[in-house]
Amino acid sequence: MKREPRWMFVAYSTVLGLIVGAAAWIGGERLFAVLAVAILFVFGLVVSVTPFGTLKASSQDEREKAVGSEAALISYYVLIVVILIGWVVELARGNSGEPYVWLAAIGGATYGGALFVLNARR
Repeated sequence: MKREPRWMFVAYSTVLGLIVGAAAWIGGERLFAVLAVAILFVFGLVVSVTPFGTLKASSQDEREKAVGSEAALISYYVLIVVILIGWVVELARGNSGEPYVWLAAIGGATYGGALFVLNARR
């Protein structure tokens, strides 16, 4: 498997920053627009030149893969808790909590789909 050049991650994060910045600029948030571009550009630089950049490498050893999987699992659990807390808070405020329901549904469907695909591949 061919590995992407390190500068590609900088390009990806900069394009994302430009998209977020354009949306913020259109929404009237000029300072946030400029900060979004700058922060995502610097983030791309930092990740591409540090050991964190190796997490996306195709030549990972078993330890790096295990660390990446565990980090993804922890972030998944934290996201579940945050979505559930947001949903409960919205219900307590008298709202439907619908955005949180959609996030939970998408997360659950993605998890189920990933289980199906990964089990079918092995």
